[in-house]
Amino acid sequence: MSTKLTSYVWDVCATSGMKGTKLLVLLRLADFSNDEGGSFPSIDTIVSQTGSSKSAVKLALSSLKKDDWLYVKARRNGQRNDSNLYCINVQKLQKLALEIVNSHQPNSDPSHSDRSKTDPTESDPDPYINNNINNNKLGSGNFSQISDADKLSQFLEKHPQAEIYSANGKYWGSKDDLKVAQYIYQKVLEINPTYQEPNWPRWSNEIRLLKKRVNKRTREILEVFNWANHHEFWFKNILSPSSLSEKWMILTTQMLSDSKTAVNKSSEIDWNSTGWLREEVLQ
Repeated sequence: MSTKLTSYVWDVCATSGMKGTKLLVLLRLADFSNDEGGSFPSIDTIVSQTGSSKSAVKLALSSLKKDDWLYVKARRNGQRNDSNLYCINVQKLQKLALEIVNSHQPNSDPSHSDRSKTDPTESDPDPYINNNINNNKLGSGNFSQISDADKLSQFLEKHPQAEIYSANGKYWGSKDDLKVAQYIYQKVLEINPTYQEPNWPRWSNEIRLLKKRVNKRTREILEVFNWANHHEFWFKNILSPSSLSEKWMILTTQMLSDSKTAVNKSSEIDWNSTGWLREEVLQ
């Protein structure tokens, strides 16, 4: 979700006369998008969240595309068609937003004129973006809007299972990875209700990489976390996917050891009972 884009849409589109289903659809796409404007909700999802008919939504999307507010590209998942990639024209929004701001500041200090020409998002970077890796950014300011969409499209074509991802594509995870991350967060909240909401692309990425590194399935990752979450020592030390990954070998070794101990204890003879002796005699 991009609060920046939602704000731009309200400030620019709503105040310039855009209304009805067209405005609702653009607002919902802004909600779905990262700060570079990319998202891929299905038509049915947009319909259900705008309360509009399917024909009205399709007409609005067509109009937004025609008016250069939106870039649309078809996606495929193997042999099947997938939901379209929608990329909002962020550059157009930013340009018009700046024009509105400047129109209200006719006597602004010249010393701030250069700053007003810069990208307004630069002073408020997306926390999901690693700003030290500019060359790998999806949607870097060095590219046109179409190029941004192409880069995002290439990323999604390479990783069709990506459910969540950072703007530069460095951090991403599948639907299952995200669910595991969300599950861990819910368990952490039970321990510390004030725990800050995590960076979901980073957390999902940690789960994805852990599964790949240890060659385990989602269920097996959850089993180890659940064991740690109920352990008298580890429950307060394993509070994120990164700590789970870092302590994985220790956790799995101790978990296996505890399991064997439990099995051994259950197979020990109760020397205070003679029932076992009667069974032996009867045999």
